[in-house]
Order: sequence, then C-alpha cells, then structure tokens
Amino acid sequence: MRQPPEGVSPQVRVGSSAFSITAGRVRRDTYSHAKAQLELLIGTLAAENQLRLPSEDELSESLEVSRATVRSALLSLQKEGTIQRIHGRGTFINRHAFKIQANISQDRPFAALLEEMGHNVAVDNVDLHIEPLEDALLTPFELTETEDAVHVERIFGASGKPAVLSIDVVPVRFLLDGIDGLEGYESVFEFVRRTTGRQVRYSVADIVPFIATTKIAEDLGITAGVPLILLRHTHIDQDDRPVAFTRAYINDELLRFSVVRTYTDS
Repeated sequence: MRQPPEGVSPQVRVGSSAFSITAGRVRRDTYSHAKAQLELLIGTLAAENQLRLPSEDELSESLEVSRATVRSALLSLQKEGTIQRIHGRGTFINRHAFKIQANISQDRPFAALLEEMGHNVAVDNVDLHIEPLEDALLTPFELTETEDAVHVERIFGASGKPAVLSIDVVPVRFLLDGIDGLEGYESVFEFVRRTTGRQVRYSVADIVPFIATTKIAEDLGITAGVPLILLRHTHIDQDDRPVAFTRAYINDELLRFSVVRTYTDS
C-alpha cells in the first residue's frame, strides 16, 4: 500500500478538496481506530457541507487498513444511522442524524458523550465496595444463586452539575487479582478490561422511566420525585458471557439520548 512521504499526513480527496486524516497505525484494534478516524472525517465533511464520502478503496489507502476493515467500520456507522449507503450512488452522511448529540446506539462512555456535548466533564468515584449480588441481578449474570460482587459508584459531572449516577457491578470471581488495590476508573469498559482481562464487546440496555428517590436525588443534586431515565446495561464479553452490569440514573435535562431508526437499506 502506498505510503505518504515522511512527516506528511495522508489525505482524502473529496471533489477538489483534500482533508488530512490520521493513518491507522494502532494495530491492536484497527477496526476501532478506523471507525474513530471515519467519524472525524465525517465531522469535517459535514462542517464543509459535503455529504458524500470517498470510496472504500480511497478510505482504505488513506487509513492504511484493509478494505474489509473500512467496510466493517462503515457498516457500524450505517447501523448507528450516521451514514447511508445508496446502491449505485455511494456513501452519504445523514445530515439530520449527524446533529444528534447523544446517540444511544453508539458505544460511547458517559464522559465522552458529555464532553462531545461541550461540557467540562468531571468523574467522581464516590464508592467502591464488595457486597452480595441482589436477587434481581442473578438473571442478567445467568446465575442461580448469589455471590459477592464489586460495586463501583461514580458521578459524571457536566460543567459543574451532576448528570449521571452510575453503579457498576462485577462479580468478584472475575477479578484477576482479587479485591486488593482496586480503584475506580472513568468507565465500566476500562474497569472490566483492567481488572478482569476481559473486553466488553457489546451491551444490552433496558431504558426505564424512574422517579428519583431521596438518595438518588441527593447524589444528582435534584429534587426527590423528579422523573429520570434509568439505563440498565448488561455488558457482554468477548466470549459472549455477561461480565458486568450497570445501572445509570440520568438527568435528561443535561444528557438526553436519541436514536436513529432506519427503514430502508439501499
């Protein structure tokens, strides 16, 4: 594959314009890196009101990854509603969907979502302790009897205001080094990767209306009885096994989710 001269960033040409793009040198996960670079390119093109993306061959050469990797990344963006692929015409940005600030179908940690919305983000690791799983979590973890689990409680702040109270639960038996030296991290994905050696491949989320209890209201700095959004995530690892569970109580005045529903495949 042709390489750019040393010190020169590879570029993608769209019509008469050229856009710099970072080559895919992160070989540990070229798919995620390629997708991230495509998202940056899409943002640049959208700002220039250019809605058509280059061909797969051009993107493959610019990103220095295989065409199959580019195709997989484009397919993921299509499923999320960011782009549409029209047979015989090419790949185009969904300009209305692109304006969505928090797409629930995307795999973004809360801190990243809030940052992309323009907030100054602060993550406060409020509590980390061990206690037995409650009966309601036996089904998500495919268990028949309870066992000890790590509970990590974090508050994600958005420009000085609490936006999300997140409680992550990971069974102790998954931990590589037991409970000694545990600390909180900025996302459940990072916590799972560092403490269990597993990778969250996808999450299944239930979206539930919730009335703030006194405790939740105090944590989020709101009035008890205010309606919130509760996201209940079961996180699945690379072996298709449940590895963690998250309850996220969200003040939707600060973080409101949307989803793109696509009806046709062209």
